[in-house]
Amino acid sequence: MNRRRVVAWILVLIVDAAYIAWGGMAAAFPDHLLGPGGTPILTAGYEGFTNASWSELVKASPMTAKYISMVFRLYGVYCLVFGVMGVAIAITAFRRGDIWAWWALLAGNTIALVAAMRYDWMVNAIGPFELTEYLGLVLVYGSLALTAPCLTVRPPAVFIIEGLRPELPDTLSREPLRRLAPFAWLAPLRALASSVLTPGLAATRSIRIDAGWSRRHTRAFAYNRLSGARSSVG
Repeated sequence: MNRRRVVAWILVLIVDAAYIAWGGMAAAFPDHLLGPGGTPILTAGYEGFTNASWSELVKASPMTAKYISMVFRLYGVYCLVFGVMGVAIAITAFRRGDIWAWWALLAGNTIALVAAMRYDWMVNAIGPFELTEYLGLVLVYGSLALTAPCLTVRPPAVFIIEGLRPELPDTLSREPLRRLAPFAWLAPLRALASSVLTPGLAATRSIRIDAGWSRRHTRAFAYNRLSGARSSVG
């Protein structure tokens, strides 16, 4: 793993881990998550959007205030879940260099962070935590720029289609070798038998040759004697 990828996945990990922390705080303690001017972000968002007092809403319509708090808690849960998914992708697939992880982090962080920025603009509540969204987006884009797919050289993929086999060199068939393979263990015994039986076979062959020569010589001798006897009688 090269240094650029190490730096990139660590930066993405920091940004998405911060998203987990903010989402967890928003889901668990929305009344204590600070916004602009030290005001809780829920209160600042309501007052910035409606130009009305949050405390008056709580007194006049407590159920409405509870409903708004519930919706904000749910928004925090969504942020937490996105952060967990971003961290999981960053420390696994993105760290390995998978291209799909690069695109997933680009799309996911863009949607999540830009949506949060848009919410801040709409409710006119931009505090120190909200400014970190801009920093996080810059860090994510910088990390993805360091590991852009066009900058990564990968070996060509080899696909094997089921049912097709790669072409082999034009060589002799190996079928006879496959047929003889189960009997390969007989080769040493054959060599031993040849070394033991060869002298005996040679002696037997010489005896056969001598016997054949004797028979031919005997027949020739008998034929000559018979021819001589016939001549003398005539």
